[in-house]
Amino acid sequence: MHVDVANRAARIAGAVLLVTVLAGCPGRPGESKVDQERVDLLRSDPVLAGALEPPDAYPGWEINDGSWNRSEVSAPLGLWRSPAPGGIAVTEAEGRIAEILATVRDTGWTVLHTRCVSGSDGWRWAVVGYKVVSGVGVWFHLVAEIWPDGKGSSSILLRAPNRRDDANPFADAPAGLAAGQSCIERPGAPAPSEEDGVYLELASSYTEGASPDPSHR
Repeated sequence: MHVDVANRAARIAGAVLLVTVLAGCPGRPGESKVDQERVDLLRSDPVLAGALEPPDAYPGWEINDGSWNRSEVSAPLGLWRSPAPGGIAVTEAEGRIAEILATVRDTGWTVLHTRCVSGSDGWRWAVVGYKVVSGVGVWFHLVAEIWPDGKGSSSILLRAPNRRDDANPFADAPAGLAAGQSCIERPGAPAPSEEDGVYLELASSYTEGASPDPSHR
């Protein structure tokens, strides 16, 4: 009886140890604790506080020895439907996006580039930038669109370097656009297409030896 109890206790202890080990393992081959920490860093960013639903999160992982993906988190920020007959004016639509951009700036992000496109089918905006959190350089991509009937949406994507990258791809601290200096924030309706700043992107993946794109980090 004592031997049986001892054996059972040993089996239980072994099972607990196995569960503990598995709980600490990455979710897929090539993931690491560092990549999980970085996706958690993105998920905790204040810019997501007003998201319409919990963000989708994907830790970075190694595709093979010389190629890897970066950690990503994305979430919808706005969903609009105009109550006014005939929809909304472009200045009102742009005002909504400017409010989101102000939140981005207020949560510590540097805005690098904005693009504004308008036409008979509506208005579209895109913004990219970065910030450094706990020594890690992270990147954002904000997109929004509103149609003439007032319906529209906005969403944001955050991206962090893989554990095999330099922790801060923006160590050179690229200069950003000052508040009020983007096509989104300037008064009045935008031209059919306007851009401000210099576009830089922390690409979704990296492959050693690939021809470098000057706009990619």
